[in-house]
Amino acid sequence: MQKSNPTIFRPEALRRHLSRRDQAVFPKLASPRIFMFLWLLLGFLLTGAFLVWLTRVPVYAAARAVVVPKQTSNPQEGRDVVMLVFSAPQNLSLLKVGQKVFIKTTEGTEQMRGSLFAVEPQVLSVQAVRDRYEVDIASQVQGATAVAMARFEKLPEDPLLSNYPSGHYPVKIEVGTNRAVTFFPIVGRFFDR
Repeated sequence: MQKSNPTIFRPEALRRHLSRRDQAVFPKLASPRIFMFLWLLLGFLLTGAFLVWLTRVPVYAAARAVVVPKQTSNPQEGRDVVMLVFSAPQNLSLLKVGQKVFIKTTEGTEQMRGSLFAVEPQVLSVQAVRDRYEVDIASQVQGATAVAMARFEKLPEDPLLSNYPSGHYPVKIEVGTNRAVTFFPIVGRFFDR
């Protein structure tokens, strides 16, 4: 007859000890709560990246503009401001009728919005602009220039614009849009513009 070796541990305590040994013990950084947080963070980052990829941002071409006084018999048309817009020659292919044009007023607080209603089909020299439109742009434009005409429907309370001076104004022409992701440094070069 063989006797079993008596154990000094209670059977219930031994069973609890063995069940704890079967459970996984995670370090604090790898707990299930942290895993869920990291998955949520990854989901938010991927959603944000997808939204940045889908978002389109306007692209502007810098230009100069001069007010063209126009003679009109219609008092309704008298509120419109017509401007000659001069842009770099390489922007001629980007200029299209209907594009938005923005000009800041002299105080710089309000921005007028207009649209192009005519675009010269070819680049003009400073002398050709002077002959055709009777506007001297030699001090503002060097060499050839792309020329368009813009109409601003709402006249702001800007004393310089309301008197139709022959001053030159910086303007922006919205020439298209790009995906927002193309503006990010390293990543942007992998996406088409």
